[in-house]
Amino acid sequence: MDFETSDLVQDMILFHCPRSSELPHLDLYMDQVISFISETLNCCYLDADDKILTPAMINNYVKQGIVSPSKNKKYTTHHLMYLIVVCVFKKMLSIPEICALIRIQIQTYPIEVAYDYFCVELENALRNTFLQKEALMPVVATKETDQTRLLRSTVLAFANKLYIQKFIQYHEQYIITKKMSAYLI
Repeated sequence: MDFETSDLVQDMILFHCPRSSELPHLDLYMDQVISFISETLNCCYLDADDKILTPAMINNYVKQGIVSPSKNKKYTTHHLMYLIVVCVFKKMLSIPEICALIRIQIQTYPIEVAYDYFCVELENALRNTFLQKEALMPVVATKETDQTRLLRSTVLAFANKLYIQKFIQYHEQYIITKKMSAYLI
């Protein structure tokens, strides 16, 4: 069986990130949140034993201000949205970078719109990467193999991570400059 036809690839191509309207509308206890997010993102982690989310992680995210504290030990759909985004991005970005990304998105869009956009983009990125459909990036290898596709995916990940970091840097600098100019007036 080729990598392209493996269950691993098929899981990525068929991955569905639940939209805001598909998230549980009842508030959940921490263990229910962990179970829901672990089930949702299980295929995005390499090892089934990987801890996608733990109580300690949630408490840490609350302490760092990424996620608001629970109310009466229950978590809302907004908590789920934030935690899903954090669990996906923590594989490539630092916590301050994730906070900045979330802040940028929710300054621009209502949280449900920003989250649903994240879901669509995540699914598209996974499909494009795992189906190798990068139309704008021509194939330069003389023979396409699993290894050449792996290299291509790695450089795309690096390029995308760098793009995100540079965008955050630019946005943060823009806010600082804007605040400084407001003080000078």
